[in-house]
Amino acid sequence: MRNKIVAISMALLSLLVVAPIAYASETVGWHDIRAALIDGDGSEFVVHTTYPIPISGSTEWEKVVYATHWVYDNIEYTADVTETWRASDQEYKQIDTNWDGDVDATGAGDCEEYAILLCALLRFNVGVPDNKVWVAASGVHAVVQYVSPSGFKWQLDPTNNWIRPGAAAGKIKFNDVWAVYNGPPY
Repeated sequence: MRNKIVAISMALLSLLVVAPIAYASETVGWHDIRAALIDGDGSEFVVHTTYPIPISGSTEWEKVVYATHWVYDNIEYTADVTETWRASDQEYKQIDTNWDGDVDATGAGDCEEYAILLCALLRFNVGVPDNKVWVAASGVHAVVQYVSPSGFKWQLDPTNNWIRPGAAAGKIKFNDVWAVYNGPPY
């Protein structure tokens, strides 16, 4: 029995080793994104401004949930094959044509735009501290990591409109104050 378990484990491990894995560093445009983050923060993407969105809720958690659903409801998913990340203020201008008068606004983006805008809303509209919310990007998908006031970690995925408990995976983690590779800043 033990030999069978070892054999099955080895077969599964060999599939993982042989299966192609997509990394952010292999995507088109990644070097430009990495250069923007190398200064130690992601303020080029998570832009400090007040976004004119009324965030409903009486508690921080209710506001986090509302903001997650708001981003999902207001951005149309468009695949980004060139891997260009749009800053949160630029993405918001794509949604709200009244904010800057851009009549060609599309409100479209992919997972990075969803996550970057949500992180900005949580930081600047809800007031979540920088050590409690950040974008976690793996090169395949981007979500937002949120740590509640009680210390519980939540993965917020505004692209797919879900919230689930636990730590978010990601080789890159950043917000407007810090950026790190392969782990949180504390």
